[in-house]
Amino acid sequence: FPRLFTKDGLVKSSREVLVSICRDYLSGEGDIIKHLSHIGFTVCYKQLPIEEYDFFISNLATDLRDGIRLARIVEILTNDKESCLVGKMRLPAISRLQKLHNVGVSLSVLEASGVANIADISAHHVVDGHRPKVLKLLWSIIAHYQLRAVLDVTLLENEIRDVHRANRKRREYVAAFLTRTSNVDEMSSENAHECEDSDNLVKLLLKWCQAVCSCFGYFVENFTTSFADGKALCLLMHYYHPGILRKEEILPTTRDLPNFFSTENQREHEKEAVAHNIFDEQYENALQNERRNSAMANKRMSDLGGVPGMLAVTDSANIPEEKSMILCVAYLCSRLMESSKEIFATMVIQRCYRRYQSMILTERKKLSASVIFSFWKSNKKRYFECQKRKYLSSVRVIENFLFAKKKELKLMQALRLERIKRSEAACVLQCMIRRYKSRKCYLLLLNQHLAGKKIQTHFRRYSAQKNFSLHKQQFHALVILQCFWRRYRSRSFLLLSKKCAIYIQS
Repeated sequence: FPRLFTKDGLVKSSREVLVSICRDYLSGEGDIIKHLSHIGFTVCYKQLPIEEYDFFISNLATDLRDGIRLARIVEILTNDKESCLVGKMRLPAISRLQKLHNVGVSLSVLEASGVANIADISAHHVVDGHRPKVLKLLWSIIAHYQLRAVLDVTLLENEIRDVHRANRKRREYVAAFLTRTSNVDEMSSENAHECEDSDNLVKLLLKWCQAVCSCFGYFVENFTTSFADGKALCLLMHYYHPGILRKEEILPTTRDLPNFFSTENQREHEKEAVAHNIFDEQYENALQNERRNSAMANKRMSDLGGVPGMLAVTDSANIPEEKSMILCVAYLCSRLMESSKEIFATMVIQRCYRRYQSMILTERKKLSASVIFSFWKSNKKRYFECQKRKYLSSVRVIENFLFAKKKELKLMQALRLERIKRSEAACVLQCMIRRYKSRKCYLLLLNQHLAGKKIQTHFRRYSAQKNFSLHKQQFHALVILQCFWRRYRSRSFLLLSKKCAIYIQS
């Protein structure tokens, strides 16, 4: 919000500004607010606490507890400017009751907007920073507002049909794959179906991934283990943009190993394998390839644009978070479907044009080769004779020059060899001199070091003896002082006791 006054200022309204000015500089004018009202000017601006509030979110565990930022998120998503949800907040939200009120108002607006599966989320969960409930609330909001804004169900269904239609040769393979994964839609995972409104959209998104990846013989069963090796994302981008990501760049993963485990028991088998140290070098290389595939997919999505960078580098041992993967695949699907028809049309036109160009080019090459060969066959002798006449005089001049300068060349070669020998001898001498100097410096430093250590030893011994004798003298003096003091005290006490005894006896 735009502010007229600073956050740290003592004055927060225009009335206070005028009153302060009149009190300090116009004390004889009376009430200036009343004077301004007589001429039809009303001083009414007052800076509210909500205008000074910082809506930046840096930590989900603490920044949503007061409910102000959550209300602003809801207000932006619902686009309801008339209700002014932020204006209903209690500011400053210091007490727990104020925070519960703010969060409760935001949750009621979300329920009224039709956000599903938030009935078990209450205000105290957000105020107390209950992480699973807060993440569930944010995922429900994203699934309700963002997924449907990113993807159109009708376009997605048409795209799935177009993918199947474009791969008729693989229809039997796709049918066999779909019968194998007929129950995949029900096991998409518990977290993927937290939002009932987005259930069909998540299923369609999974079917789209299955349809595209099945064209390359890759099975997609869910949004976690199937996308962990990065190969599924690479295949999705390769299908629509082969020029951005070639299939040869996709590296083999653990699925390509002969002893690959099934998805249901993969995690259990991996833990047993780690415990018994049976992962060999081949499996480690496959895990590295999976991390490279994941990093390459993130890089290509960044180059493609329109897909937020929300995924870390993953592999089969580090499975990605399902909700983040669903959202990333949704953005990727929307981005790829924008250009799918244009890409397919361009590919067909390019294929036909290249075929035509290859035919025309082949005919032209054959014709050109036959013409060149016939011309060369008829003019070969004449060409060699012309070349011989052309370069004969030059060759003779070069030969005469070489014969005349033969002795000079040998002399130059001998001089060059002598220079090389001199330089090598100089290098040997330099090495010997440097070795002598370094040895001399080392011996000097060593003698200095030993002399310094010896001096330090004698000085420390002298200091220790001196300190010991000083402490001994001080200790002896203290003993003497204590003896005299105790003798004085005992004598004084004895005299006092004697005096008291005499006094009592008398």
